[in-house]
Amino acid sequence: MMTQEIQQINDNSFINDCAHGRALIEKEKPVKFSFDNIVKNPTVFHQKADRKNRRLLPFANGEIISTHAHYKYVRAQVLPLVEYLNRDFQKSLINRFCEVFNEFEFLRAYKDLTTIVNPVTDVLKLCTFEDLTLLLDDVKRQDLADSVAVHCKHQFDNFTKTAMRLGFSFDEFIIKSYDLLVELTAFHKIKPPYNNKGKTPLTPEQCESGILRFLDGEYWQDKFDLIAKRTNEHVAIALGKVRKKYSPYVSKGALRDYKQQQDNSKAYLEMMDVVNTETGAKQPLAELVALGSANPEKRRIELMVRCRGLEDIATKEGKEAVFLTFTAPSKYHKNSHKWNLSSPRDTSDYLCTMWAQLRAHLARLEVDYNGVRVSEPHCDATPHWHILLFVEPEKRDLLINVCRKYATAEDEEELWVSWKKYQVAVKNKKNKASRAHWYSPRFVAEIIDHEKGSATGYIAKYISKNINGSKMVGMVDDEAEIQIDESAQRVTAWASLWSIRQFQFFGAASVSVWRECRRAKDPFENKDMELVRQAADKGGWQEFTENMSKAKLVLVYEDSDETNDYNETITRVKGVRLRDLVEVVRLESFELQKRSLSLSWSPVINCTHQNSEQSNNWTLSDKDKNNLIKMGFDGGSLNFLLSGNAVFIRGQKFEVVNGQLISN
Repeated sequence: MMTQEIQQINDNSFINDCAHGRALIEKEKPVKFSFDNIVKNPTVFHQKADRKNRRLLPFANGEIISTHAHYKYVRAQVLPLVEYLNRDFQKSLINRFCEVFNEFEFLRAYKDLTTIVNPVTDVLKLCTFEDLTLLLDDVKRQDLADSVAVHCKHQFDNFTKTAMRLGFSFDEFIIKSYDLLVELTAFHKIKPPYNNKGKTPLTPEQCESGILRFLDGEYWQDKFDLIAKRTNEHVAIALGKVRKKYSPYVSKGALRDYKQQQDNSKAYLEMMDVVNTETGAKQPLAELVALGSANPEKRRIELMVRCRGLEDIATKEGKEAVFLTFTAPSKYHKNSHKWNLSSPRDTSDYLCTMWAQLRAHLARLEVDYNGVRVSEPHCDATPHWHILLFVEPEKRDLLINVCRKYATAEDEEELWVSWKKYQVAVKNKKNKASRAHWYSPRFVAEIIDHEKGSATGYIAKYISKNINGSKMVGMVDDEAEIQIDESAQRVTAWASLWSIRQFQFFGAASVSVWRECRRAKDPFENKDMELVRQAADKGGWQEFTENMSKAKLVLVYEDSDETNDYNETITRVKGVRLRDLVEVVRLESFELQKRSLSLSWSPVINCTHQNSEQSNNWTLSDKDKNNLIKMGFDGGSLNFLLSGNAVFIRGQKFEVVNGQLISN
């Protein structure tokens, strides 16, 4: 589409004249410059007086120097190219356009702009929204979600009448209703609830919960919001706004949204208490969350303990450590001319599929291994993998060869250039070449020498830089060339946005059982189970794994009497089980309760004009005010609340009662 527009511009004499600074406009119609025109229309001599600086967008600083008529034409041609981009991107592109326009005139500036915007146009074609303004309008997305839910309810009601007339059984009615709603909403390209790709038929209970989701506007809004976030980030990648020395790993807007989300989560934790239903004892939810794996530092320590335990087991069994790096083909990278518009999510799916095929091949060859995988982004947000594996020495080369085969299988021809360089390097006696040179852009294998350092120490930096940068204070991320702590925050924002699993262990004991055993306060009665608990309590992953191989503990779940909004039974972990022996770890039950916020209020008597009555207003500290802002208050709602009125924020009612802020 853009190519056709450019061709039309090249054929238009008016635009060609603009390119040489000769465009003259009368009544918004192109007038080709010539001395004949000057004679026939003397008013053209006064066109220069109309040339001045004009802004294309009110919020962009860039200005073009043109006549009024020319300015209107430029706006009509340029603004549609950027109308579906957010304000920051519009501002950047329009400012660049103005610079090129003032130096080279319209044609050069337009070509430059379309070269940048063309990939964005292709990315937007992948979006499921027919109305692309939904990408930038939260209210419109909410309205769409509500309308989709209403449409689903209307169709469901109609089908209910049909099913009653045809005499369907309840189970048959529920299953067919679910299939109908899946078909009706398929054009949104959203994976339906309980989607299992047809592997097993869905139960009536699952279909019922799926139907309730289809009828819920909030369900659709969450889905549409995720589409908008990922599409906007994909657009940022296409524009080159995610790159080294500008905004590595994630765009500035995505990072800002992630920080806001973290602040909102923190504010929610601070306003909630965990209450023991039997004793009534309360504990702040934020303090309890900080004690678990949701705490980044706790998570990092746990990962390091598990890695160290795997290494100790491998050393005891005589295994060798191999460090592998997998990189996707060029077409998955934005900084390559072969880029096929793949998003980080697409690249992650490719790596997961490749790894599944690789593992199946190793299983057929009976290659036994275990280890840990770390997924991290390049500066352009394309993910790549680092994998630490422990394998028997006699099968090490076989494992490496199989991994290399699958890593280079797709688009192998692009590695031929590296192969030719390798052949030339072989002939150079001074610089000995390695055969690994030709496939190193896609696959690197390093055998870890224990005399030079431990395997855990080798992967430690990859774990730290992808969580919180702990133990690396003051160090710089070599790839992004920014401080490690800032890099870690950007990486976690990237993983959150694209739903990419950063760490995965394989061939290891269950970490869920490990955590449950560490939670247990009392010893287990069974001897084998107690050995597992003691090992976990001491933090010894090696001993825990060895004891788990003798006594394979599994989690025990308990169905509660409660159901969620979609009529699904809420299942909670109860304890651990060894065959028929069950050890209940969670003896107490808890529930969440909103905390009544006691803020620092000081009553002040304010008087309006003399005909009005006095009214009690309230003031509060800056700290309390910031807490309220994090909860969703703005200046207007704060003033309204402080004047003694009730305010509704995110479905909750807030009001001041006897100097306390009460929420219902």
